[in-house]
Amino acid sequence: MTQQFTSNAQFADRFLLFFAPEHWSSVQKFRHFMGPPYTVNRELATGTRAAEGHHTKFLVLAALANRLQATLAEDRVQLDQAGYTPASRSREFAALTETLICELYACLDGIRSVIFSVYKGARGVQKKSTKQLFIRAHTNAYGPEVPQEVQHCLATAYTTWFPQLRRLRTELTHGDVGSCHLDPQSGVITYMHPNLGTASQALVIPDIVGQVNGFAKSVFELMETIFGYLYAQLHPIERQLSCGLYKGRVYERYVAPGPELSFASGRCFSKVWFEQEAGCACPMRHRCRAYHSDKP
Repeated sequence: MTQQFTSNAQFADRFLLFFAPEHWSSVQKFRHFMGPPYTVNRELATGTRAAEGHHTKFLVLAALANRLQATLAEDRVQLDQAGYTPASRSREFAALTETLICELYACLDGIRSVIFSVYKGARGVQKKSTKQLFIRAHTNAYGPEVPQEVQHCLATAYTTWFPQLRRLRTELTHGDVGSCHLDPQSGVITYMHPNLGTASQALVIPDIVGQVNGFAKSVFELMETIFGYLYAQLHPIERQLSCGLYKGRVYERYVAPGPELSFASGRCFSKVWFEQEAGCACPMRHRCRAYHSDKP
């Protein structure tokens, strides 16, 4: 019998939790609560979603690359047994790795849009170039409206990891697929691209997995710092957010942004109707502090 995907009907009697701020990153918190003192416009909304979306896409593709990595040794087996291999697994792994690097840079593109929206009009702030976003922080070209917390992390990135990430992303965007080689002894994967690098030397990265992991750590820390700062500035005004889904209905609560945000935060909005409808009482209500809270 062919295995089938799980349908929504199979979850009809379960509460699908949406509100889990203890597990949210700073960019997720900011996306849920964005508002005063910031004006929610296209740049802010799309930039925030781009940063979060490309971060998620990186994690999905990284998991796929990790599964593919376990098959790289098969190219060597094929070569030993047949005397030839198209190295298809290695090229697939190289293509995924190149995409991961581009996804990381796309996160930075999202940050550029957010900073343009939040600090529009401040000296040095622009929306066309991610490279200039970092250079201007490095050269102290931003006006005082851009907080030092934001300027400092951008300037530090420019003197450490950003130029190398940008160079790689630029070369990979305009080239074909490179290749990877698995060292069977050390387990280290080397990346090589003969058409990139210099006129006399191919681009070679001895430990591509370690390199990408280092970039990812730096990019995600930058995102956490900038969006964490922006989130901390939000006015503590209640928003109406979804708690979860139960029996085809969306359950909601009022909650304001704050440093101690948790599942216990806010006050229940949906109890005004689910207490009146038989069979629709929220199954989480007995252990939900928001259900018992009337404080705005």
